[in-house]
Order: sequence, then structure tokens, then C-alpha cells
Amino acid sequence: MIGDVPNYVAGICHSLYNDGAKYAHMTGSGSVVFGMFDTEELRDNAARAFGSAYQIWKTHIISGL
Repeated sequence: MIGDVPNYVAGICHSLYNDGAKYAHMTGSGSVVFGMFDTEELRDNAARAFGSAYQIWKTHIISGL
């Protein structure tokens, strides 16, 4: 483990950072790892880099609510 993060989660976070994420972390229980990107292009490139190894949801922030 790296701190409180299991090694495999830390590896996923590092991959997201290497693919351009501004922030990457896991949810409280560790069931989800997420990355935040400045552009959809960076987000999509990171998603492609993971291939079909994981279930991936692409989202975006909605402002003005």
C-alpha cells in the first residue's frame, strides 16, 4: 500500500496523471477511481489508454445549476 491507497489503485491514479489528469483519486470505499481533465480530448485519450480493462464512464461538469 502507498499511504492509505492500495498499490493497484495508486497505479491507476498514476496512469491518469500521466495521461493528463489534473486530479485523480479513489472514492471512499475504493470501488471507483476517477480522474479530472481540462479537456474532453485528454479525457478521451486517457479512456482509450485503459482499453477494455476497466468499466469507464465519461462525464463532464455542468455549470450554472
